[in-house]
Amino acid sequence: MSEPESEQDVGGVLASYDNRARRRGSSFLVAGLLCLACAFAVAIQIANLPSVLRSRAESALASGDFSAAMKLFIRIRRIERESAPSEPKMRQIAQTGIGKHYERSKALFAKGQLRQALAEYAAGMALAQDYFFVFPTQQLLAPKNDDLMALLDTIRDDSCFMGKVHSLRSEWDKARARLQECEKQSSSRSSALLWQTYVFSITWDWDRATAALQKLLKASGIGSLLGDFEERSRGEQVTKTTIEALVPDGLHPAWTLVESLKWYDLSQLIERMGMHLVFSGKREIGSTGVLAPCDIVVRSAGDRNGDYGNILMNGADVSTNLRGYNLVAIDQNSGELLAADRFDAIARPKDNRKLEQVIGDLPSGTIVVLAAKGETKVNADLLGTFESIGATFAMKEPDRLEWSHCVIGAKGAPPGSALEMHGRGASFLEVCGPRDFGPDQDEIETYLKKKAADERRPVIYMSGKRLDSDLLFARP
Repeated sequence: MSEPESEQDVGGVLASYDNRARRRGSSFLVAGLLCLACAFAVAIQIANLPSVLRSRAESALASGDFSAAMKLFIRIRRIERESAPSEPKMRQIAQTGIGKHYERSKALFAKGQLRQALAEYAAGMALAQDYFFVFPTQQLLAPKNDDLMALLDTIRDDSCFMGKVHSLRSEWDKARARLQECEKQSSSRSSALLWQTYVFSITWDWDRATAALQKLLKASGIGSLLGDFEERSRGEQVTKTTIEALVPDGLHPAWTLVESLKWYDLSQLIERMGMHLVFSGKREIGSTGVLAPCDIVVRSAGDRNGDYGNILMNGADVSTNLRGYNLVAIDQNSGELLAADRFDAIARPKDNRKLEQVIGDLPSGTIVVLAAKGETKVNADLLGTFESIGATFAMKEPDRLEWSHCVIGAKGAPPGSALEMHGRGASFLEVCGPRDFGPDQDEIETYLKKKAADERRPVIYMSGKRLDSDLLFARP
């Protein structure tokens, strides 16, 4: 190769490198400009974000969604890092929203819409929690004449309102105390006594439930109506009326409390009033296809909400009622008690495996009843075992160790087919065994006459728990 040719080749290579460097430099410049543009756009969006959020907050306020408005102002405050511009507005939202939720909750309680009423109360308290989480000193250092604190004190001091709230949250001790305070207010006495009867009945405090019911009969005028009804029915062995005809209009909205009681609860109350209750009841165990061969009642509660785990067969408690999962197995044909045990994995970790084995060894079709009591702990594998009796839940999450959980299911039933209830409050379930009468009214009346004569006391038949349900009264 000649020298000129070598120099030409070197020059070409250098020119190629120079062109590449220029292109690379141009690419870096373009990328840098794009990054600056993006950063500028993001900066503009961040700068405009508070105004966008504020607009959304005002729209939420206009629609009455105080919770959403509060959360949006909390975001605005975090972006702006200043409390002064947003605090008065947030305080206004808290005060207005809590007040409206409180009034709505009371109105819903008065209409008997209990679930909705409790939801409104929870929304108001959540609003207060959000506000005081951001401004804790407002609660700790509030002056005596502070409007927001005065509103919260008004809610807390409303014994009738708070008694109902505590009742629906299974906070029984608090409910009893507040409802006894409410009873002293003459304008609300009948309502307070009905709620007391409900609380004492659902917690199986029968002596106090009966005392509250007797006072309710006298205070509300139901006792006089019952007396008039009995007088009018004198000379007739069986007299027909409806529940609505015997319950004063003022108690109609709260009658949903009575509807939520189990037939067992009502029968215990009426038994202590010197009468016997007869009812048809429901024999089907969920959608398992199995019929109950006997009356089965189960209730469950964690440590803070009653601490019980009862399982009753025909009125007799066959559960150990000890901490952990209480289990009862019943033959679906004969109603024979096949097993009764409890499994406490907190004290004995191997109890989870033992519970799996016990359920696994039961014959197909066996009725299986579970009642969690107190603090309960299981492993994830046990959920599959519970699904084998038709359940869908197990107390395996750490935050649910004190939840209630009860099941009436059948071995081999598909998941979701069993009767099941669980939650932070107490849980209750019930199915009824076969009855000695059919659906025909003549057959029912014949049975009532015989029952009243045999027991030498009045017998009441209820076709249901609703106000429009039929009520038959048989005297001895």
